[in-house]
Amino acid sequence: IITGLYEKNVTPHYHSPTDVLANMDVPYLTEVTKGSLGAVLYFSVAFETLNTNSFDNVPLNIYNNPSNGTITISKTINEDFELSIVNVLGKEVFNSQMETNTQNFDLRHLNKGVYIALLKNSNYSVSKKVVLH
Repeated sequence: IITGLYEKNVTPHYHSPTDVLANMDVPYLTEVTKGSLGAVLYFSVAFETLNTNSFDNVPLNIYNNPSNGTITISKTINEDFELSIVNVLGKEVFNSQMETNTQNFDLRHLNKGVYIALLKNSNYSVSKKVVLH
């Protein structure tokens, strides 16, 4: 896939998966290497993110979901968490500490849409979808 995309856009030479290094031009080889390295790094980060103490270990409920702007989060584990609300582009739009087992959060300043609530601390990471309408 990487070689086909690069070849169509930049290099005037035809390359196939069976090419040997001696037949490849240096700019082409550089771009293929960068693309391969980028894919490896991307999936390595994804694996590390999924390799935490995990999502389902922390019972978590979000009430009023969908919500008009105020949500209540309750958890059964007695640990402090950091709450981040992230939009669909991955930008953090709200951040707060959750120090009690049930806590209200005012999100009325956010636009209507779908968000992800991320609760994390040094031991756990939990994510849930939040819909504001």
